Amino acid sequence: MKTKQQIRGSILGALVGDALGVPYEFEKPVPEKKVEWKGFGSHRQPMGTWSDDGALLLCAVESLGEKGHFDASHLATRFLLWQAKGHMACGKKIFDIGNITVEAFYRMRNGVPPLGAGLKNEFSCGNGSLMRILPHALFHPLNSTEEQLIEIVQASSAITHGHPLCQVSCALYCLLAHNLFVEKDKRRAYENSVARLKAVYESKSEYESHFVELTKLISHKANWGGGFVADTFHTSLKAFFEAGSFQDALKKAVSFGKDTDTVASITGGLAGLYYGEDEIPVKWRATLRLEEEHERVIERFFERVGV
Repeated sequence: MKTKQQIRGSILGALVGDALGVPYEFEKPVPEKKVEWKGFGSHRQPMGTWSDDGALLLCAVESLGEKGHFDASHLATRFLLWQAKGHMACGKKIFDIGNITVEAFYRMRNGVPPLGAGLKNEFSCGNGSLMRILPHALFHPLNSTEEQLIEIVQASSAITHGHPLCQVSCALYCLLAHNLFVEKDKRRAYENSVARLKAVYESKSEYESHFVELTKLISHKANWGGGFVADTFHTSLKAFFEAGSFQDALKKAVSFGKDTDTVASITGGLAGLYYGEDEIPVKWRATLRLEEEHERVIERFFERVGV
């Protein structure tokens, strides 16, 4: 059974992680004990400000809450509204956006259908879909088939990132989140997710390339903190697995440097689900720049999920 503590913890955890990492983005590694909740820094933003990661994640929360299911066209319109008017951004202000995502948005504005907009070449394997994919796992019913979740997640990724490695990373991340609702051993939840994803890929010929990319992802030697999707995936898992609390997980995520906001956001989504909303430091929650519109969207999501 999913609880509001878990789901709200996961959404806020991702936003808090993003905001914690924003002031440190592009910087060199820093000791965990020196990572602090602050403003300004790299992007000169006030304390508690999330970046494109959090805004696009909230766009997914909004779309699922409004439609009651994954709708690629509706989700794409939310993304484009963010780019045009700062929808779901703090204070409607955009200050960070990936080149691969920009290209996908350009293609959609010029008539390419959403599910074909994401680039598929080997140079387009950034973390821009992984950073926003979590709401699909939070929304998907526990008693339904994981094959459907995998299909939905991969389609959602394809709106901006169509390469199989990006889709596989999103699928494994969402399966892990799904497993964490019922499995409290972090590494066992991950092992179960890997086994399940392998089984699905092996059973369907259309997933042959995805199976190859899954093998590569699992064995990847990470450049800690990097923006390549496999680097971000493994850095986030390392921070989540090795920490014993929500706060420690996020500080560890930021300590690697480089793409700190995205790594910490992805880590925060898992840690918030695992530890619950109450384990997010009070100061971090209190100064997160949640506005009435954001809260409304989150509450509508809860209504759809039934918690």
